Amino acid sequence: MQTIENQLKLTHSKKRSILIVEDERDIADLLTLVLTKEGYIVEKSFTAKEANCFLKSALNLPDLILLDIKMPGLNGIDFCQKLKQSKKYCHIPIIVISALVLPKDIELGYACGAIDYIVKPWNNDDLLSRIKSRLLSQ
Repeated sequence: MQTIENQLKLTHSKKRSILIVEDERDIADLLTLVLTKEGYIVEKSFTAKEANCFLKSALNLPDLILLDIKMPGLNGIDFCQKLKQSKKYCHIPIIVISALVLPKDIELGYACGAIDYIVKPWNNDDLLSRIKSRLLSQ
């Protein structure tokens, strides 16, 4: 049985990748800065359609997706459902990161298949802790 310490070493021995799907460029850039400082490889998409194209062409799928809900075109809830219904992508953990704070919105985030829901504005320590926790459970 592996200890938490050994799991952390295994997690950090391979650079983990995160796909950010966020239509607001400033937010995507801020998330990228926070995550790259922690050693993550980060890709950004500004729409669900763009993220879908990235996933189809990627040599390596991301280890985790940070997904906004309110986006032009296909929204994050519908995109999450689409990914969770796909044999190719259903294993990728998705964390919703959204300014929507009503209980019904948060419930919808989980119901579509997300493993966590983070409210904007986020706390960097909390964000990183949740990401690390989700990657450890993979």
